Amino acid sequence: VAEEQTAGLGRLHRTWEAPHGQALLVSLILKQPHLPSNPAYLPMLAGIAVVRAIAKIEPALTDEIGLKWPNDVLLGQDLATGRKVAGILIEAAFQNGALQHAVIGMGINVNQDASFLPTVPTSAPQPVSLRQYLGRTVDRSDLLIALGRAWDDLLGERSSEHDVYHEWRALLY
Repeated sequence: VAEEQTAGLGRLHRTWEAPHGQALLVSLILKQPHLPSNPAYLPMLAGIAVVRAIAKIEPALTDEIGLKWPNDVLLGQDLATGRKVAGILIEAAFQNGALQHAVIGMGINVNQDASFLPTVPTSAPQPVSLRQYLGRTVDRSDLLIALGRAWDDLLGERSSEHDVYHEWRALLY
């Protein structure tokens, strides 16, 4: 867990920065036996975990949160109006064709105001923080705990890859 990010890079070499104490910035390292049999499930698991965590701390958002493939979590009713609240970036290491480990980076805009969110192309979902969307401050510790529990549920025996795939599909805008 990091308190701030000053030189992060996202997909397509886009910068990802977050001021001190306002976002939730987490990297999760997965190794066997916690890796899915199919590496394609990693972004699905990550997206579901972030969505579940946000919905856990703010159940009213359950119907307003979804995924934009491959790595964005949006708040809003649809893709046209959805605003990016979180991003996911996964780096994986393979040896002899087998997945050895993966690092799942997750950044959630929690308490930033508009001046601390990045400027993005008009064609991309515009950024938003949970605080902006809800109109109140959100406890980052509660969100971190919810994220950890979501990962625990997903990596445990409680979720089959079939179930993960269908939950992920249902969350796609």
